[in-house]
Amino acid sequence: FQATLEDGAAAGVRQKAAEGFLGDPGHGVVMTACRGSERAEQARRERTRRLILLGARVLARREKLEELQDQLASELAGFLDRGKMAERSKALLTDVLGK
Repeated sequence: FQATLEDGAAAGVRQKAAEGFLGDPGHGVVMTACRGSERAEQARRERTRRLILLGARVLARREKLEELQDQLASELAGFLDRGKMAERSKALLTDVLGK
């Protein structure tokens, strides 16, 4: 039961991000209802590209600021502890987490 609550909370955080800053800039929400359409596919590609660009910027900035390295590692560790894929996600980011 606890795992279900944690997975639900993590999904809520992801959904909130998808609807906000990281969402489709043209529509304000990632379009999931019409997933098969060209428009939805384009929105997904644009969102993915935005995430890549934002991540690249944060990582570039992190290399220059030790304070940001520590803060990012701490916040990311807490964020990655949520959900079913926690261990797999952490394994992908061990260099950022400092482990």
